[in-house]
Amino acid sequence: MLRASADAAPLPQSALEEAAGDIQKSKAAEACTILRKYLKTHAPNARAWNLLGVAEAERKHSTEAEGAFRTALKLDARLLAANENLGLLLFQKSDFAGAARYLGNAADLASRRPAVRFNLGVALLRSGQAQAARNQFVGLEAAWGNSASYWEERGAAELAVKSFRAAASSFDKALKIAPGSVRALNGAAIAAECQHDLDKAVALLVRARQASPEDVTTLVNFGRVCVERDLDDDAVEALTRVRSLAPENHQALYLLASAHLALEHYQASRDLLAEFVDEVPSYPTTYYALGWIDVKLNGLESARQEFQQCLRLSPQFQDAIYELAELDLRDNRLDAAEAGFRKVLALSPAHAKAAVGLGDTLVRRGQIDQAQALYKQAIRSKPDWGAAHYKLAMLLLKKYDKTRGERERALADELNKKESLDSRTRLKILWPGGGPAEIDQLAHSEGRIRKVQDLQ
Repeated sequence: MLRASADAAPLPQSALEEAAGDIQKSKAAEACTILRKYLKTHAPNARAWNLLGVAEAERKHSTEAEGAFRTALKLDARLLAANENLGLLLFQKSDFAGAARYLGNAADLASRRPAVRFNLGVALLRSGQAQAARNQFVGLEAAWGNSASYWEERGAAELAVKSFRAAASSFDKALKIAPGSVRALNGAAIAAECQHDLDKAVALLVRARQASPEDVTTLVNFGRVCVERDLDDDAVEALTRVRSLAPENHQALYLLASAHLALEHYQASRDLLAEFVDEVPSYPTTYYALGWIDVKLNGLESARQEFQQCLRLSPQFQDAIYELAELDLRDNRLDAAEAGFRKVLALSPAHAKAAVGLGDTLVRRGQIDQAQALYKQAIRSKPDWGAAHYKLAMLLLKKYDKTRGERERALADELNKKESLDSRTRLKILWPGGGPAEIDQLAHSEGRIRKVQDLQ
């Protein structure tokens, strides 16, 4: 319940005392009638406006209540009860920035209400002021340390400031108090994920799914961690369920496409990514993935268009530049291919595949010595890459350098035999952010891409 007044002596006016009594008796409508009549002749009375706000709030008239509290604060900005009441009302309306302002004022005025300081911390966190929120929660540990909600909110603040060990500790404390807390299990899983302990994250999310099988946040987090952990079948199962429960969830759509892509379900992945583009057209990695899939499906002209769109959004997207250069080389457009490979190497001199691509281009131009230097550059960047050694071997044999050529070819064969994974590269696109779906935001720059090998 909001406060009528607690920072001043009892009001002497009998009308106000009567209104306060009516509020206590759940007669808010009668209190409003009394107060509005009173304010016609006593408009400058800040405490009366605050009391009217309380009465209107009791009637669920939030707009009228907010107006009354604001009027009270225009008359007396330091009125503690009005700052508390307006802050709590705005918190209920999810206006967290406004709530943080007025609850902060109340805290500065030495509010003794525990809910004020706790909700201030939550409002700061929800309005993007994570460090201030964390500081607020740390100061509340003595009063709130036995509350699971306290440790959940504190853990969320610690996640937001990337203090992952502290967050893990806070969520562990929440789980000791409330072992089945789905929010704490999700938070602990995200903390583990951010510390690269994916097995622990999966185990925690399995517990969360057992506690609440249809919880969308849990399913999305489970799907995301499974994608990173290469548990792609499990990811597909969970994220497909999200699609039926919350079809508007963009993160689930994107991750489901990634899981299908990792499983080489190319057409299914492409269909999902095309749907994602319709909803979120400004994320460049999506277009890169679409182009990559089109190459696999032999839709080379479509692939070119997708890579070009990726580069319109992110001109320095190295993998898209490389793939376009590969398409140009495939079409024997040697000038364009050379320019593309050189641009990649200017951005990333250790890009082994671009060095090999440029070497292949120069071989077609008859510039054998320059190509040889590029193959060696690729090997320096990636010594265990059998393909680069094989390219160099073929070039040396072409130059009748049989001894070195055979040695390089033997090394290439040995490296390929040592690999327990085959030569087919598959793409895994990862959601650009981390953490709970409700606070994750799309990046508008180059996203996260990981190329892995298919198991034999």
